[in-house]
Amino acid sequence: CVSRFDTNGDGEVSYKESAKVQSISEDIFGTAANSITSFDEFQYFINVTSIADCLFKGCSNLKSVTLPKSITSIGREAFYGCSALEDLAISVGVTSIGEYALYGCSKIGTIAIPAGVTAIGNSLLYGCGALRSITIPEGVATIGNSAFSGCASLYTITIPEGVTSIGKQVFRDCTSLRTVYLPSTLSQIGERAFSGCGSLISVN
Repeated sequence: CVSRFDTNGDGEVSYKESAKVQSISEDIFGTAANSITSFDEFQYFINVTSIADCLFKGCSNLKSVTLPKSITSIGREAFYGCSALEDLAISVGVTSIGEYALYGCSKIGTIAIPAGVTAIGNSLLYGCGALRSITIPEGVATIGNSAFSGCASLYTITIPEGVTSIGKQVFRDCTSLRTVYLPSTLSQIGERAFSGCGSLISVN
């Protein structure tokens, strides 16, 4: 990976070299994807504004990554299957997150969606079994199909005012879910939205 950005050939990537990078393609890790355990140096790529589709897909041993503050969009399946990832602080400037972006990130315990995001895509957090809490901003209008399906540790969730629809099977198999707060703006709930939620006590 270093050779992609090491413009002076000294075997290292300096702050200056990383600052010149404006995009990182999805094939950057190649066959080395499984060997990567951290990419906290990503924070120094200060002119990269988007995370490409599938960028970290297959990085099953990735435990930590620090996003640069310049990021405004996270692509489809960006962290798909990053089953060792324990924490991800999404940059506050992010305004869009693609479908399946965090699919199967089974060790993430908490996640906060930035205020600029207006839609939560299909299967965004599907199978995030360790997820205990999620913060959804009031700017969100729609929540896609299976967005939180299989989040077996999720105990309670508040859908904020402004959300007008939640998709099919959105909370399917959230087996620890006990309380759900829905907003007055909600007009549509997809079929089987709470299928398999055997611990559910109240939906307000």
